[in-house]
Amino acid sequence: MNRFTVLLGAALLICQASYSQSGANDSRRAEVVESHQKYLEELNLTEEQKPRFEAINETYRNELRALGNSGGTRMEKLRNLQRINGRRDQEMKKILTDEQYTIYRKMQKEMKAELRSERR
Repeated sequence: MNRFTVLLGAALLICQASYSQSGANDSRRAEVVESHQKYLEELNLTEEQKPRFEAINETYRNELRALGNSGGTRMEKLRNLQRINGRRDQEMKKILTDEQYTIYRKMQKEMKAELRSERR
């Protein structure tokens, strides 16, 4: 009985810790979703552009995850990040109007600045 109580207590502590962490992740996830919605509204994509836009983002999101999990020096990762972003920007330029692309680039710069300020 005593051993069972200890195991139950340990399991409850683990669940509580993971619940607390998931609460923070849920909050961050909600911020990301809200930011993404704002992003889409400002771009004012057509119905034809939306699936292409999302497909491009999903492709490069997966590449960025793989880059983050890969080995290599920070400098190598930075160079690869720049290449990935350059390819994504070229693909975006093909599907967006000039006005939309200008908004896209402006928002990319804003997000980059926000990430930098969060790190400090």
